[in-house]
Amino acid sequence: AITGSLKKQTLILYDEIINEKNLTKWKDIIEVYRYEQSSDLKLTKLDFQSLYPNNVEKQRVQLVCNVFNEKTVVVLEKKNMKETASFVRNVTKMWNILNIRSISIGYRVKDNDRLPFTDVNDKRLDFLLRMATIFVQMDNSIKGSRIKGLTTETSNALHQTLVGIVDLIKTLLIRGYKYVLPGKISSDRTEGEFGIYRQSSGGNYLISAEQVFSS
Repeated sequence: AITGSLKKQTLILYDEIINEKNLTKWKDIIEVYRYEQSSDLKLTKLDFQSLYPNNVEKQRVQLVCNVFNEKTVVVLEKKNMKETASFVRNVTKMWNILNIRSISIGYRVKDNDRLPFTDVNDKRLDFLLRMATIFVQMDNSIKGSRIKGLTTETSNALHQTLVGIVDLIKTLLIRGYKYVLPGKISSDRTEGEFGIYRQSSGGNYLISAEQVFSS
């Protein structure tokens, strides 16, 4: 959803905590991709499929991760596209935090953002709440401009998910859990069930409620 909104060319977000207005441009990412096409050296994971996915490919997480990752941030910064780099960095950090599935991943890749949550005062929780606030402010119904924000549904979904995850992590730690892995709290099982429904309906990606019930 974030990628789709960004492809509307421009996103404006305002971070009240640091009093910073950020103008994020999809054309900056396209420019990086085109630059790498004409170069023998490829530094990012950007490819045609990631930037121009069809309706089915838009559901593939890996294609989104090809855009939102540390390598993209590095190249954007080198090309002095700092505002777009800042947005991509924050979304990448948010993604990494929400997808911690292993106790050791943070140590293996030497990334503190991927360490398990063990403290209710962890600064990463503050970061997630800050992102939740930013996404609310990106609601286009507030701005009155679809091209420079998110749909109300996307904005609300991101805000509720982030606030809910933070509350859940704190609650589990307060109740005595030694650590929390946010990546274990996901919709993977639900998605897996829908995969079974699709295969039972002839392998079609788009299925009806009737097909789900008959499966």
